[in-house]
Amino acid sequence: MKRPDRYFLESFGDAEEGDVVSLDAAQSAHALKVKRRLAGSEIELFDGRGNLALGRIIDSSSKNQLAARIESIAVLATPPLGIHLVTAIPKSDRMETLIDMVTQLGAVRITPVIFERSVKLTGSKRTERWGRVAIEACKQSGINFIPVIDVPVLLHNWLTDNEISLAGRRWLADPAGEPVMHRLYPKCPLTQTVVIIGPEGGLTPNETERLHAVGYQSVALGTGILRIEAAAIAFATLVASERTT
Repeated sequence: MKRPDRYFLESFGDAEEGDVVSLDAAQSAHALKVKRRLAGSEIELFDGRGNLALGRIIDSSSKNQLAARIESIAVLATPPLGIHLVTAIPKSDRMETLIDMVTQLGAVRITPVIFERSVKLTGSKRTERWGRVAIEACKQSGINFIPVIDVPVLLHNWLTDNEISLAGRRWLADPAGEPVMHRLYPKCPLTQTVVIIGPEGGLTPNETERLHAVGYQSVALGTGILRIEAAAIAFATLVASERTT
């Protein structure tokens, strides 16, 4: 049976079965202009925070606002495992590729970090665009929890706020580190894995020393030096695979 098209509804509010909800202009345009859905079509709605509903279009007359009646609604449990990526920002639009891919793999949080050797950042609306990329990745993949995407922050400031509070494994991507598979087994019940991925120029000795001092263990994915987004996808895949065992 074919799964109905998925659309993002920013807030379910107090919606219940039988209530009518409206999609925003972007989601309505996608349903009506791209998918060419008409009144009577079944759709799936999600808010990225675990609320999921099946609905049926009841009004497709407006190209800017689609109305649907909720037929069933469910609240999903938060996944027990996830990855928090603390990552340098790749050049060009490769950050969008990173966010797209790791969202599909169930990342729970993405923190863009500015290291001493990070590339210069441009564009004030990048975090807003990254959020849209994450929503589209959830729509396509069936993921029901949109990762939190933080505004870019200096490594020093991020560590100052998070040295003690983060639970779970702490990994630092490092080609010279211990093979990551040695850190995966034996498995233990954890709520998250925090992985730090440095810039293309690598971390400075001071940055590496400080991260080791607060519990981050250098781990390697192989003998090669990966691009930022490749490392992020690989680590996210490893953590996602643990949820299937």
